[in-house]
Amino acid sequence: MNKHLHQTIFNKSRGLLMVVAENVASAGKTISGSRAPTSPKGWATLRPACFAILIAFGSVASLTKGAHAQIASDPGAPASQRPTIVEAGNGVPIVNIQTPSIAGVSRNIYSQFDVQQQGAILNNARNNVGTQLGGQIQGNPWLSGGSARVILNEVNSSNPSLLHGYVEVAGDRAQVIIANPAGVSCDGCGFVNASRSTLTSGTPIINGGSLEGYRVRGGIVRITGGGLDNASADYTDIIARAVEVNAGIWAQGLNVITGSNDVSLDVSQVTKADASGAAPLFGIDVAQLGGMYAGKITLIGTEAGIGVRNAGSIGASTGEAVVTTDGRLENRGTLYAKGDFKATVHGNIDNTGTLASQNNMTLTANGGNLTNSGGLIGANGNLTLASTGLDNQDGKVHVQGNIDIQVGNGRVDNTAGEIVAGGPLAMQANSIDNRDGRIQADDTVAIASHGQIDNTRGKLVAKSGTLILQDSNQAAKALSVTNTGGTVFAARKLTIDSKHLSGDGALLSQDDIEISLVEDYTHSGTLSASGTASVKSAGVISNAALMEAGGDLRLKAATIDNQSAGELKADRLMLVATGANTFTNRGLIDGRDTVIESDTVNNLGTGRIYGDHVAIGAATLNNAAENGVGAVIAARNRLDIGAQTITNTAQATVVSGGSLVLGGALDGTSKHAYGQADTVLNRGRMIGANVLIQTSTSIVNSGPQALIGATATTGSLELYADDIQNRDDETTTDTAPGASIYGMGKVILAGSKNADGSLNAATTVLNQSALLYSGGDMAISAATLTNTRRVLTTTSTFASAEQSSGSVYWTSTTPNVPGGRYVEPPMAAR
Repeated sequence: MNKHLHQTIFNKSRGLLMVVAENVASAGKTISGSRAPTSPKGWATLRPACFAILIAFGSVASLTKGAHAQIASDPGAPASQRPTIVEAGNGVPIVNIQTPSIAGVSRNIYSQFDVQQQGAILNNARNNVGTQLGGQIQGNPWLSGGSARVILNEVNSSNPSLLHGYVEVAGDRAQVIIANPAGVSCDGCGFVNASRSTLTSGTPIINGGSLEGYRVRGGIVRITGGGLDNASADYTDIIARAVEVNAGIWAQGLNVITGSNDVSLDVSQVTKADASGAAPLFGIDVAQLGGMYAGKITLIGTEAGIGVRNAGSIGASTGEAVVTTDGRLENRGTLYAKGDFKATVHGNIDNTGTLASQNNMTLTANGGNLTNSGGLIGANGNLTLASTGLDNQDGKVHVQGNIDIQVGNGRVDNTAGEIVAGGPLAMQANSIDNRDGRIQADDTVAIASHGQIDNTRGKLVAKSGTLILQDSNQAAKALSVTNTGGTVFAARKLTIDSKHLSGDGALLSQDDIEISLVEDYTHSGTLSASGTASVKSAGVISNAALMEAGGDLRLKAATIDNQSAGELKADRLMLVATGANTFTNRGLIDGRDTVIESDTVNNLGTGRIYGDHVAIGAATLNNAAENGVGAVIAARNRLDIGAQTITNTAQATVVSGGSLVLGGALDGTSKHAYGQADTVLNRGRMIGANVLIQTSTSIVNSGPQALIGATATTGSLELYADDIQNRDDETTTDTAPGASIYGMGKVILAGSKNADGSLNAATTVLNQSALLYSGGDMAISAATLTNTRRVLTTTSTFASAEQSSGSVYWTSTTPNVPGGRYVEPPMAAR
C-alpha cells in the first residue's frame, strides 16, 4: 500500500478508525474472514494531501487514540516525541515512531502502551515493507532522514504496560525499549526483528539525544501466562526493582537486573542508588511454572537483603549463567549453564533443586551459608565454593573436575550427603560432619580443619591420589578426627595430622599411611597400608584391632599397649615407646623384622611377638604368663634382646629358630644385641639353635619348668655372668632334675669371654637339683662350682650341701640322681 494512496474508515466491529487502501470503499473480507463495514456517515474519504496535513499537525495520533485505545501517545509530550498510531489492514496497530536523533534514538512517549494478542508494529521503515504481523505496510513518514537504531518507548502512566502479543520492528532492525515506571506485564509477548529488547520499570537517562541508560527506583516486571519469546534478538534485558517470572522467557543473551539502580544502556555498568518504599521479598522471583531459557544468562540483584528465588527452570544453553545479588539465592528448581555458572550473593545460598554447569561453577555466599539439603550441585568442570558454612545433608555435589570448598571458621555438614570430585578435592572448615556421608575424589583429597572431622559411618576416599586430614593451625593443634564405623581410603599416601583420632573404622591406603597425634589413640578398627604405615602420638597408642603394612609399620608413642585383640603385622615392625614408659603386648605382633624399643617391655599372657628377626631393646623385659597363659617371643631366624633386666616367667617362652642373643643393648643399625645385661631370670623356656646370654651380674634358671636350651648339635650354648644358677626350688622330690641348661652342642658357663676367645671365671656356678647337659663339649670357668641336690624338709633347709671354694665338687656319679656327674665320653672339657 503506497503511503499516498489510502483512506481512513471506521471499523464498527473494532470500534475504531482504520487506515486502509484507497480502493477499499465498502465492506470487505478481513484476514480473519469477517466482514469489514463501510465508512460511517459523517466521515469522508481522506485524500493523500489531507492525510499529510493531518500527520503534520499530529491529528492522526488523536484519531487513532480513539480508534485503538491500547496504544496511545501522550498528548502532553512534545510533538517530536509523540508517535502516530495507525492500523494495518488486519487490524494490527502500527506505531509510526518519531524521527530519531543524530545518535539514532527515536524517542516515543505514550500515555498507554498495551499490546493485544494480535501484536503491534513499530514502523522503522522509510519505504513500504512487508511484516509478519501486518503484511505489507506503508513506510513511516517520520523517517525521511533515516531509520532508528534505538526505538525508545516511554510510558507515562500509573498502570503497568500489558503485553499480550509480539512487537515487530518493521524495516531496519533496531533495539526496542519499553520503559514504564509503573511496571510491565508480559503474557505471551515477544519481539520480532529486534536486535535487542528491553523491558524496564526505569526512566530513560538521555543526554543530548543519546540514550545512556535507565534510572530505576521502583516498579515490577512480570512474566506470566504465555511468557516472553525473544529468541530472535541478540540480547534481552529486563530491568526493574523486582522481576517476577511465572512463565517462560526465551532469549539468546538474557540480562535481568533488579534493585534501585542506574543501569547503562548495554547493562555493563550497574550503580546502586538509595531505595525508597516497601522492599520486595525477592528481587528476582521465578515461580515453579516460570523459566529462563537463553544462550547466556546474567541475573543481578543489588538491593541489600533482597535476593533471587527460583522454583522453575533457568538454563543457559550455549554460554554462562551469572547470578549476582546483595541478598540470598534460593533455588528450588533448576539453574543450568552450558558454560560457566557463577553465583555471588551477600547472604545465604539455599538449594533444594539443581545447580548445574557443563563447565566450571563458582558459588560464593559472602557472609552466608550454602545449603544444599536434598539438592544437587553438579559440574563437568571445576567447582569453587566459598561461604561461612556448607549444609549438604542428604545432598549431592558431583563434579567431574576439581572441588575447592572454603568455609573458614564455619561448618561443613555432609550428613548422609555426597561430595564427589573427578579431580582433586580441597576442603577447609572449622568442623566437618560426614556421618553416613561420602567425600570422595578420583585424585587428591586435602581436608583442613581446626575443630572436628566426624566420619562416623562415613567414607573419605581418594580413589587415585593422596588423602590428607590436617589441622589448619599447625602451631596449636586442636583437630579431633572421629572414624567410628567409617572408612578413610587413599590410593596413594594417607596422612592424618591432628590432636586426636578415635574410632573403630578403617584407615586404608594402597601406598603409605602417616598419622601424627598429640593425644592418646585407641585403635579398634583396621589400619592397613600396602606400603609403610606410621603412627605417632605424644600420648598412648592402644591397639585392640588390626594394624598392618606391606612395608614398615612404625608406632611411636609415650606408651604403647597392644591389647589381646590387637594385631600388628608388617614386613618390618618398628615399635617404640619413648622416655621412661612402657610397651605392653597381649596381642599378636608379627613381621619379617620386628623391633621393639621401650624403657619397659611387658609381653604378657596371650602376647605373641613373632618375626624372622626379633629385636627387643629395653631397660626391663618381662615375658610373663597371665591367667594361666604363657607369653611367647619367637623368632624364625634370630632373636636379639638388649635389656638390663630380663625376666621370663614360668609358662612363658623365648625361642629362636636361629640364634638367641641376650645382651645389654641393641646396635642402632643391625639391631643385634651386644654388651651385658644386668640380670636374667628364667623360669620358663629360653631356646635357640645357638644361645648367647651375657650379663654383668647373674643368670638364674630356676623352677621345674625352667629351660635354657640350644638345639644345634654343631652350635653352642654360652652363658656369661658373675653368678650362674641352675636350680629347682619348687619340686617336692629330687628323683629327677627340674631346671635344665641343655645344649645339644657345645656348652660354656663362665664369667665373661675375651675378644681372643679366652674365658674369665665366674664367681659362682650353681647347679642344684637341676640338669646341666651338653651334647658336645662343656667348658665351665668358675671360682666356685657347686653341683648338689636339695632335700626338701619341713623346714625347707639344705641337707648335706657340699661345695668347694676354688674347686669343683660332685656329690654323685649316678646319672639319674640330681647333683651327680655323668660323662659320656669323649668330652673335651668337664
